[in-house]
Amino acid sequence: MILLQFLDQLKFNKYEKDIILFLSSVNSATANQIYKNTKVPQGRIYSVLNQLKNDQIIEIMPTSPKKYKISDIKIALKNYLHKKREEIDEKINKTKEIQTKPKEILDEKETSVRIFLGRKEHIEVAAFLRESAKRELLQIAPAFGSTTISDLSHQRALHRGIKEKIIVKRITPANKKKIKLCLENGGEVRKINTDILALLIKDSSEFLVGVNERGEEERTMVLGKNKALLVALTKVFWDLWKKAKPITLKQLKI
Repeated sequence: MILLQFLDQLKFNKYEKDIILFLSSVNSATANQIYKNTKVPQGRIYSVLNQLKNDQIIEIMPTSPKKYKISDIKIALKNYLHKKREEIDEKINKTKEIQTKPKEILDEKETSVRIFLGRKEHIEVAAFLRESAKRELLQIAPAFGSTTISDLSHQRALHRGIKEKIIVKRITPANKKKIKLCLENGGEVRKINTDILALLIKDSSEFLVGVNERGEEERTMVLGKNKALLVALTKVFWDLWKKAKPITLKQLKI
């Protein structure tokens, strides 16, 4: 996998990716050199560099003027991901301290669905469903992409013994390892080369369904427990499952 493909799977913005790509190709550079060789606006250079320093991606050399470098991009990205994992684990531990009000009986007219917009919200809600699953997860994942949050929630579900059945559009360099993890832990993955919506059904009791509207970031997702929708969406899943072809570990060649 090339560096840009890997960066696209992480939460770096376009300016951060530009700087990472440039600094990983040179020994070191000043802020002015970075500005001239990337598409980062001059007024944003230092704020982006400081953020990358906080994320343990780049190092600052005490020269005059200061120079910035990435000694080893692989080690830098590992440090970044370890830091993110620690932050997520800390947040998960803090969920024990959350205080909630007693549950109220909902009005019969109250909506049984909620709408979320954007990629970040999609990832977070899907992770919540995986973390709260008790028995089974049925998923249609066109790309079956990889982010720190989704990967961790996926791993935890498998390690808790949650049965996963996943339909993807195709095997790609970006999703091979995730598919392999699922297969090695008792899950099943099938592929179907047709346009498919994104769907996650938890324990036959809750669903998250949606589509990409225009590009990777713009998404509309519906979260709900409506029984009629659950029945319809579950039928959609099983109809596709029957048509899809099973993926085996031999096919992955990792």
